[in-house]
Amino acid sequence: MRINKNILNQAWLQAAIEQTAIDYQCQGYSIKKQVRIADMQADLIVQKDHEVIFFEFKSGKWDTAKVNQALKLRNYVIHNQAGKFKLVLVNTPKEKQVKIDGLKDILYNLCLEKAIPELSNKLTQVTLETVSDIEIHYSQIRQKEIEVKGSVIAHFQIEVEKESFLATFYLTLSHNLELKTLYEFNLDLSNFF
Repeated sequence: MRINKNILNQAWLQAAIEQTAIDYQCQGYSIKKQVRIADMQADLIVQKDHEVIFFEFKSGKWDTAKVNQALKLRNYVIHNQAGKFKLVLVNTPKEKQVKIDGLKDILYNLCLEKAIPELSNKLTQVTLETVSDIEIHYSQIRQKEIEVKGSVIAHFQIEVEKESFLATFYLTLSHNLELKTLYEFNLDLSNFF
């Protein structure tokens, strides 16, 4: 499942506000969230003795109106409140993409070796067309091998129908990207037979 980027940005933004509030509260500051100031709003205000800090948190892209609002709040805080203004940029973590050259070919060959015989025992005409949607769930590079766990969709022509099945795999590759050890290769046929 992929989470919508706007939802993710909003969740990270709220988490950053909460974490900042907790951090300052642990240092003895009083905390106020989402405070209206004239026609503006501060995401967080922390105060201790005579020190007041106004926070604005930014996640994702801001339009011109939001930029102008933050500038207006900053100017108001500095000139009218004798406080400090902090703009906090909240970045969502980036998904890491792992691509292993030749893995698609290795998985295609594994489908030929493992899945075709299994399907051929029950059906008369089975042809592997392609594999797609490779997802690497875990990978680790070691001194003598690369360990990879994941899934792939295998597309078959079965008699007159096209069918696709999920296959999960667990294997190791040599550093020159050749199959070294196959620990697991399971084709999910549970909904087919």
